[in-house]
Amino acid sequence: MKNQINQEVKTWLKNVSVLSAETLNRKWEWQGYNEGIRFAFFRILEELRALVNSVEIFSGEAHRNESVIVQQCLIHFHQVYWDLRVLLSFVDDSLFDKEPAEGEWSLRHIISHLIDNEWAFYGIFRYGFQFAGTDKIWTEDSIPDKFFDEHFDTYGQFSDSLFQLGLESLMEFFDEKHRILLADLAQLPDSELEKLLVFWEPEPKTARFRLIRFESHFRQHTIQAEKTLQILLGPQVEVQMLLRACMSAYAVLDARLRFVKHDEVNLKTLWESKVRPFMLIIEDQIGK
Repeated sequence: MKNQINQEVKTWLKNVSVLSAETLNRKWEWQGYNEGIRFAFFRILEELRALVNSVEIFSGEAHRNESVIVQQCLIHFHQVYWDLRVLLSFVDDSLFDKEPAEGEWSLRHIISHLIDNEWAFYGIFRYGFQFAGTDKIWTEDSIPDKFFDEHFDTYGQFSDSLFQLGLESLMEFFDEKHRILLADLAQLPDSELEKLLVFWEPEPKTARFRLIRFESHFRQHTIQAEKTLQILLGPQVEVQMLLRACMSAYAVLDARLRFVKHDEVNLKTLWESKVRPFMLIIEDQIGK
């Protein structure tokens, strides 16, 4: 069910990104709140926050979670991943290769850089925890090129033509790599966070630093993408602000569903009764 919800959210996000300020002002009332269609976005946000802590979905298993800090870092990372997805929902292929100014990065350049670096950052963990010191070719003081060749070409299935794909196809590839990374790293015990991992810097950094670096690096280039869009499309519009708030809340739920055992039946029931109705109310405004 969580995968169906994920696809539903992506489709809804793209569809409702076209809504105008005038549409948001249309009359709509919910239990005494007369704040227009825009209020439906806040109902989505509120219901998503409630589902994150729903005991009907997450039963509060007795076993101890040994990756609390790790998973919290990954949730923060996942939130900025979805924030970028919101920004890209306002873009099509006609803008994907357009530079905001001479010598500045296009959106394709930004997304390609993020895909490449996210997978490389993940490779640091794979090498440090699974390869380093296990064979004389896998040294502990540096990561050999041979490893990154395998990590990208074989394990990651990267190809020479990858970064020439259209926006939608490239993001499908990105989603799959992001899914693999989250599933793997979510199992890392908090007790391993002080382990030193090598990369290009003069000194190795802790796994904690490298885990947090996923979010900070991604946020750096999401800000860059936001600046690019402001040049290409003009100032941020209200529906974009509302979607960013909703998707920040959804990202937390999405991550928890990936990390924590949950009740799929109750998830389906609550999603269909608590969240989807408000999504449909908003989507029904398209074209009116």
